[in-house]
Amino acid sequence: MSKEGEKELLIRVENFGFKYPGTRDWVLQDINLDVHRGDFVSILGESGCGKSTLCRALVGLIPHSLKYCELKGKIHVCDMLTEETPITTISKKVGMVFQDPEAQFMSLKVEDEIVFGLENRGLPEEEITRILNEVSETVGIGGILEKSPFEISGGEKQRVVIGSVLALKPEIIILDEPTSELDPIGRKEILASIGKINQELGITIIYVTHETEEAAYLSNKVALMDQGRFIRQGHPLEVFPDQELFKNIGIRLPQVTELYLELQKRGLQLNDIPYLTLEEAEEDLADIIDSKLREVNSNEQLY
Repeated sequence: MSKEGEKELLIRVENFGFKYPGTRDWVLQDINLDVHRGDFVSILGESGCGKSTLCRALVGLIPHSLKYCELKGKIHVCDMLTEETPITTISKKVGMVFQDPEAQFMSLKVEDEIVFGLENRGLPEEEITRILNEVSETVGIGGILEKSPFEISGGEKQRVVIGSVLALKPEIIILDEPTSELDPIGRKEILASIGKINQELGITIIYVTHETEEAAYLSNKVALMDQGRFIRQGHPLEVFPDQELFKNIGIRLPQVTELYLELQKRGLQLNDIPYLTLEEAEEDLADIIDSKLREVNSNEQLY
């Protein structure tokens, strides 16, 4: 894949469209997307808007697992044209984590789940052990390797699946709503693991969600989808301040971004950069509160 600036272009989707066999409507239409090495791209949209379908197209499940479907445009992934490349070949570069972790389990022990793909590739035992240890530390599952993957928490299950994908050393990992069935603690664990994989290992992440807080936390790019089309793409700081756009498609902005916009409407002088995380809001508002308190104390001293 060609290079653009200093970052290698790993995925290019060009005017892509998809329609199921025997149907009239296009599920995906005019999809264009560039993803560079090391990016963390979040695809946002309501359920049923086409996010999961796009994920399956990126890993080659569409069109290879469907007969007689109709396509328009092209998808290139790591120098491979997906419609002409076998899924087994694409899977060496791209890993996929689905919403339901149990649907991906192949073994009855966590350790076996992590090494399953490595053993199938015929790697030496010493290398398998090394990779197992590295992956276990990265996703935080070292203490559950001897357990059954069906007897651990939801967050742990997803981290096991992420670990099994990571063990195969893909260049890209696609995660389709991985936190949708988790409690807040499980969500926090998954986001921490994914962030570590992206920031420390440099693996490119495509993260599908309808939770804007999750997208704001780690993304350097968000793509907003509605009715099978991308209606806006850009850095979170460019996209999230458009409150009306999110309202029109039924997705709520991060609450701290809503707070920022509301305080602006009420005339409070804030930094030019909208809040995306709670930490940013706390830091900025603490400074504003301190300034107001000093102003009040100064006025009281005058009297």
